[in-house]
Amino acid sequence: MDLYLCWHPAWTWDVDDETNLRFYSQQTERYLCDMSLVERRLAVTEASLILAQDRAANEQQARIPAEARIRELEERLRRQQP
Repeated sequence: MDLYLCWHPAWTWDVDDETNLRFYSQQTERYLCDMSLVERRLAVTEASLILAQDRAANEQQARIPAEARIRELEERLRRQQP
C-alpha cells in the first residue's frame, strides 16, 4: 500500500484528535483524511440530502392543487372557444 505514518506538531487540520498523525500515500502523493473527518462530512451530506428531499416533497405537494387549477382553467377556455 505504500503508506507512511507521519507526525507534525502544527497539524491541527480538520479533526479533533490530538495525535497529529496522518497517513501519507506515496502512490497518490497526498495525506489521507482522518475517518472522523470523513464521518462528519458524510453526516453533513446526509442531512443536506434529507433537507433537499423534504423540500422536493413540499414543492410536489404545492404543485398538485396548482396543476389541477390549470387543468380546470384550460377546460373552461376550451368550452368558451367556438
